[in-house]
Amino acid sequence: NKTALQRLEEKTRSLEQMQDQLVQRERLAAIGTLAASIAHEINNPLTYLKSNVSALVSYAERYVGMIDRNNLTSTGFEHISDIEDDLNTIKEDTQDGLERIIDVAQNLLTNVRSDPRRSMVQFDLNEGIRRALSLARSEYLHVARVELSLGDIPEIECISGEINQVLLNIVTNAAQSVRESASTLGTISISTSASGDRVICEISDDGPEIPKEILDRIFEPFYTTKPGNEGTGLGLSIAREIVVSRHHGDIEVETGDETTFRISLPISQPAQNPA
Repeated sequence: NKTALQRLEEKTRSLEQMQDQLVQRERLAAIGTLAASIAHEINNPLTYLKSNVSALVSYAERYVGMIDRNNLTSTGFEHISDIEDDLNTIKEDTQDGLERIIDVAQNLLTNVRSDPRRSMVQFDLNEGIRRALSLARSEYLHVARVELSLGDIPEIECISGEINQVLLNIVTNAAQSVRESASTLGTISISTSASGDRVICEISDDGPEIPKEILDRIFEPFYTTKPGNEGTGLGLSIAREIVVSRHHGDIEVETGDETTFRISLPISQPAQNPA
């Protein structure tokens, strides 16, 4: 039998873990609020920046037309077509860059925005995957190619910001796993399908196999294999809580030549929303 002191020590450790978890969640919430604020501040100037760039391109095209009509040759260009080619390149590159920044800002807002009443909405899981890939682009861009096989699936009833968080976490983990075997370009495969009253999402990577002895622990709070301060050990724990406790779904992992996270979510939630 355990002594009173041992029971007290265990209780103290349990309370300390709960306190640490609450602190970490408050930090995550603060980061989410900060990210939303930054994305909002970026989005506003981008709107008029995009408009101004379009106006500048229009003026430049009119200027080039004027040069062409008046046969002006003191422009530093041998042919008027050189100006037109450069202008088209600048226009395409600038518009592409602006669209990418706008896309990231909007996806970040969608990912962190949360209804204070935590209400369920109809959510397109395929679109959520595309947003997660946009936000995680810098993680996988030079280490993995992404193969998508997104099925014709119904929308699901969920708290969209939380499901976005799960998708982003697992995609980021997949990219980091592939990076560990960085001798060649890896692969991240993502598929969706419908099965009965559920929608299934599978996210696989061909990074190193997860050791069997730790496979049962990867969903534990604060458990991480990442060195130093690179991981808090909360990402997969929170993902499991969101999927299982809040959305009555399942999340499983299999590992071997590929590591696959399989997320199963009901199309409709029970009559009473999860707390």
